[in-house]
Amino acid sequence: MYNEEQYIYETFKENFIQNKKGNIVLYGTGIHTAKLLEKLRKGLVKGLMDVKRTGETLWGYQVLAYEDVRKISNVCIVIIARDAVLNTVYRRIEGFCKEYSIPVYDIHGRALTLRQTRTEVQECFLLKSKELLEKIEQAEYVTFDIFDTLLTRKILSPQDVFRYIDTLNPISGLIFSEERKKAEAYIQYVKNPTIYDIYHCLQKFTGISKQEQERLLTLEIETENNMLCRRESMCKILDYIRKQGKKVYLISDMYFTGDIIEMILKSHQITGYDGLYVSCDYLVGKQEGLFQIVKADLCLDESARILHIGDNTFADIFAASESGYDTYQIFSPREMYERSMYSMVIPEPQSIEEELALGKFVSLAYNNPFGKYKENGKLILESAEQVAELFIAPVIWKYMLFLLQKIFEKQIDFVIFPSRDGYLLQKLYDIMKDTEQKFYPESVYLYTSRRAALIASAYTEKDINDILSINDTRELKDMIKARFGINVEVEWKEDERYTSQNMLEYLLKICREEREIYKKYIVSSGILEHHLPGIIDFIAVGTVQSALEKITDKKMQGIYFWKRRSSEERYEKLCVDSLYQPAGDFDMSANIYRYYYLLENILSSSEPSFRSLSQEGKPCFYKEEREKKDIEILGKIHNSIENYVRDIGSIMPEADGLTDSISIYDAILGLLSKEYSEFDEETIFHMKNVDEFMGRVVTNMNR
Repeated sequence: MYNEEQYIYETFKENFIQNKKGNIVLYGTGIHTAKLLEKLRKGLVKGLMDVKRTGETLWGYQVLAYEDVRKISNVCIVIIARDAVLNTVYRRIEGFCKEYSIPVYDIHGRALTLRQTRTEVQECFLLKSKELLEKIEQAEYVTFDIFDTLLTRKILSPQDVFRYIDTLNPISGLIFSEERKKAEAYIQYVKNPTIYDIYHCLQKFTGISKQEQERLLTLEIETENNMLCRRESMCKILDYIRKQGKKVYLISDMYFTGDIIEMILKSHQITGYDGLYVSCDYLVGKQEGLFQIVKADLCLDESARILHIGDNTFADIFAASESGYDTYQIFSPREMYERSMYSMVIPEPQSIEEELALGKFVSLAYNNPFGKYKENGKLILESAEQVAELFIAPVIWKYMLFLLQKIFEKQIDFVIFPSRDGYLLQKLYDIMKDTEQKFYPESVYLYTSRRAALIASAYTEKDINDILSINDTRELKDMIKARFGINVEVEWKEDERYTSQNMLEYLLKICREEREIYKKYIVSSGILEHHLPGIIDFIAVGTVQSALEKITDKKMQGIYFWKRRSSEERYEKLCVDSLYQPAGDFDMSANIYRYYYLLENILSSSEPSFRSLSQEGKPCFYKEEREKKDIEILGKIHNSIENYVRDIGSIMPEADGLTDSISIYDAILGLLSKEYSEFDEETIFHMKNVDEFMGRVVTNMNR
């Protein structure tokens, strides 16, 4: 059985007793520090720190001022805090510790400091559209490269398109990507081959039928087109040139023929150009004379002022310059990413699924070659929607894939999306349900909360005591009022002698009445009609699932973002699958836990927290504590995440064969930190998060 106090002690002992790092000062004055000190021998810890309690004496230890800490020789500070708030705590003392070179650790022995990132100036982040527009003004004709200039892929590498097609099982008994590469390599004896030449060779090697060859060729073209998106700023520049009355031509080194590329361009609303030159149509590439062919075709002499815009240093810049063109180089999103600080933070993708997730991030982050970036590629964002689409949507998408995988794997026949964490997730579930051809079980958005579920599932004195024993800073009478809805001083008549027994009976009566109403609501939801309901949750020990199982006498399958481990057996016995490996609060070191409050806000609905049901079975809510502007921002964030899911779902719709890894997704989420991004925090990080059951208000400032 998991024991958090013991885990903290054993982890601390391994990292700071067996491997001594100096004279220890503990930062933190909570219950976990107290329990740890009980187990440590006297004298091992030199003192405590807590900026709010300096000068006090706790458990026989003085809470030290900065000056006191500085005087301790070979001192180090160990922060006793959950990873969700670790950075917040560290920033309180960061300046002091850096000034006096005092090392700071978490209980795992990890040194806390800002991660080292790329700092050198990168040319690709200094481009200004004004410079390009000035060159355009001086030109009589303008030519554009197409791929990675006007269009870019939502996947890192063109070869990954073939690997993606592998996941669709296009050829029985063969690996498409390998056969496709073999065919293209063999056909190199043909200068600038077309896609038709390549597939003729593929048919010859594999022995597939003519019909199958045509099907695969169509599949590749459709897949490539689906993987592409516009580079909006570049497409707007093309439109601007056309409005100036100048001629615009497109030039591409590609095995897709002109008619295929025209179809692709049209599907992405790129029109109005005056001509298209593709290497395979002219049997010559950019570096072999295609630029000269364009000039000859247009009857341009050497004095003509013609500007070429493209991303490839050799094919677009050197080759065009040698042909007498003026040039302007932009950079592909992939190259910008590889030169950015993020490439040193995000791990290498290990699967086609991760390639797609990272490719989507890169195509969004660096779509605009003239965007707002620091010199090392650090993003400067202007809206909460951008922040959500870039950093938050990927990890939510990964959870949705995990959810579908578990639904099919466990044969779940009904899905419960509890309020409020399930609000956005059910909307995404319905979007994916409409997109895919598979059968999706019915679902319900169930009004519930920790308070409602615990009250309705309280049958005994122990249940009441369990509810009252949950940590709270309020006085007992205020806690009873908040959790049971009664005012002790008003409801208890002066002539009625107060005893713990009659109070207990009264509280059980309240629970019984709420349970009867809540059971009717659960029956009406359809849960009891199904064999194995699945219940989703965000980061939880399983309070709501356990309570619902008790009320309904029906086992459920939990599917959580992260299952928090508990020392209580009832929660450890629940059937739960967790996207992140189950862990205790002090072992949750991933970014999703660091941004727990923020993500909880974002998953939420526009309604206040659910409290209980009325006698008529209507939902009753707590008072809304959020401001109107925050709810409006939340709606925009939801729209942004929904659009992300629609788009990436059209590329990666299947839940089969997914990897267990969440490293890419969690690393992208970590870019919310001030170290990696800049944006107006007022729009997203200051949303109020009210925990009515615990009687506290929190905001996520863990940047």
